[in-house]
Order: sequence, then C-alpha cells, then structure tokens
Amino acid sequence: MNNRYSTFILFISLFWGTSAFALKESLDNTYIDNMPTIKANSKVLVMPLNANKLLKVGEIEAVEKALIDQLKAMSLKARGAKLENDQDKFDYLLLTSAFNAKQETAIKQKSQYAAIIGQHQSLVILPSVVQRVADMKKNSVSWDGNNVTIMRVGGIRSMVPMEWTGKRPVLSLRLEVYDSNGLLLMTTRGGISMPDYAHMSTSEFRRKDDLFERKKDKKYLAKGVKIASMPIKKKLKIK
Repeated sequence: MNNRYSTFILFISLFWGTSAFALKESLDNTYIDNMPTIKANSKVLVMPLNANKLLKVGEIEAVEKALIDQLKAMSLKARGAKLENDQDKFDYLLLTSAFNAKQETAIKQKSQYAAIIGQHQSLVILPSVVQRVADMKKNSVSWDGNNVTIMRVGGIRSMVPMEWTGKRPVLSLRLEVYDSNGLLLMTTRGGISMPDYAHMSTSEFRRKDDLFERKKDKKYLAKGVKIASMPIKKKLKIK
C-alpha cells in the first residue's frame, strides 16, 4: 500500500469518526455562562423519571436504566433515587411536570429541592419525558438531535416507498441538571421515540404496544439518551 493511499484511508476514517457520527444537540438546550468542571467518578443523584403520563411502567424503567447506564459510561457514579412515600411522589411529579416547566414558582422550588437532596452529590438530575412535534419528511422524523424511521405495518402498502409530510407528536428525554447548591447548570433534550406507527391498511397512526420492544426502537432510545446526556460531559469537562 503506497503512502498516498494510506493517507486517503486515514482521512476517510477520521472524517467518519468525527463528522459523520457526531451527535447533534437540541437547539432548545440552555446552559449557564460560567460552567463549573467536575472530576470523573463524581456522585450524581438521578431522581425518578417524570413521564408526564406519556409512558407505561415498563417504558419508564427502560428510559431510567438507559440514562443511568449512559451516565456511568461517562465516568460518573450515578444512582437512581426512589420515592417511597405516596405524598412525596405526588409532590415530586407535580413539581417536575411539563405544565410547571416554565412556572417561576416551580423553577425556584426545584432549585431549592435540588439543594436539599443534593448534599454530598456533585450533580442532581431531574429527568422527564416531554411531548414534542416533529415534521415528517420522506420516511422519517427528526427532532432534538435524533432521526427516526417511521414504522409501517399492514398490507402491501407497507412495502411501498412513502413520501410522508405533515407533523407528528414525538417524545424527548428532558434533563434538568443542578449542582449541589441547587444552581441549574443546564437543561438538555434528546429525541427518544416516535410513539406511533403507520397502520397502512386503515390509513391511521396507532400507538406501539411497547415503545422500546423492537431492536431499532432500543437503538433510538439509546441514541436519544446519549444526545441528552453528552452535554454534561462536554460542558462540565469531566476528566
């Protein structure tokens, strides 16, 4: 193999390794200006996922596991918190609901809450699943950094190439990341699921029985969780 050919192969490898597979952050992510840094193996408390009534129990567990696994892969000591008291669960779900996401009172209360539970932690994460709206283009939808192929079933029409247009509801993982003093460092998002499939025989969209049962859907979930989580490593410069 001559040097010029070797250089070409190296260039192609670097291109695909850095550009083509680079994760895209959601355009709606927000960050504070003066971001702190944290060390590898720092403790991270991950509160229960608020699914906002968009997921079934098994689906909630799948998202929570994917999030913990991703944070551990980023060299963080992440552990999931449990709320045993029914009143605590109710108050927490109300506080972190999508309805309260932009309420000034709730924003202040979440900061105070993170400061209380964040003692002896480097970070506190309040995760939730929120509904978004995405444009259908050809055979897929793209939102919050992810691209998902539209699932089709039913009849011969499911085998025919489609040119989809219009909008569909989709789901994203939303992370609110606080320091141990309750300071909101960032809010990030990553697309995790298009919950509906196209039933071609009846020309309608239907919700999947299990959003993360298929191998493809598991991959979409893992990618979406990574998209939402990676700014933590990038912005906090974990070493």
